[in-house]
Amino acid sequence: MGLFSRFSKSAQDGKNSEPVDSELFVIVDRSVDPHLVVYHDPRAILSEQYRHFRTNLLALNKDGSPKSVVFTSSHKGEGKSISVANIALSLVELGNTRVCLVDTDFRAPVLGKMFGIGEEPGLSDMLLEGLSLDKVLHQTKTENLRLICSGREPRNPTELLGSERMLDLASALKKDFQYILFDTPPIFPYSDACILGSRCNGIILVVRMDHTPKSTVEKAVKSAESAGGKVIGTFLTAIRPIGKEYTREYYYYKEST
Repeated sequence: MGLFSRFSKSAQDGKNSEPVDSELFVIVDRSVDPHLVVYHDPRAILSEQYRHFRTNLLALNKDGSPKSVVFTSSHKGEGKSISVANIALSLVELGNTRVCLVDTDFRAPVLGKMFGIGEEPGLSDMLLEGLSLDKVLHQTKTENLRLICSGREPRNPTELLGSERMLDLASALKKDFQYILFDTPPIFPYSDACILGSRCNGIILVVRMDHTPKSTVEKAVKSAESAGGKVIGTFLTAIRPIGKEYTREYYYYKEST
């Protein structure tokens, strides 16, 4: 075990940043990324804020049927991977909810490393080489949370995500999981998220506060929706605290219809 200084959400892009205060929490397992605060410190303020977002996500799923959700951002460095990982951890806290986290960011995969698993074998190995699902469905150190890592980088990642094999996988996962959360590349300059989003139940756009211009966010939403996807909300990162109080880390701006 070790201690980790409370970090600001601006640290989510992997760059160094000053902690927002001197509060410390215990790292329970050094093989798991310290930014997965829901795993390391369930009582932390940030953990509770992820649960607030979880509550809104559950509220949109009124019929309780399995849902596939794409998490993306306009550009890199906005904190999408850390956000989707913590949200996945908050969902399985419910006890009766099984979640599969899928890393489809073939160009810059990080989820395997975050959970101390590694990136291979993974999604591309299954889709291209015919590996069975059980060979790539990794058990994390959290009950009811499974992870499919990216695997090796394919030559045609966009086409692979738009393939029938990918669609079949999403359908198969819904038989065993209540939520399938996809971590995808940023919308600019790639089209991966838009293509996969058009085949899923919704898209969450992760936006870094005071970093991404409003016009860029609007352009990203239009790109996703023009491809047939449904942007059901945004998740704000890097919100600065006001005095000693933390503001919420998210704003759910649009309900699904």
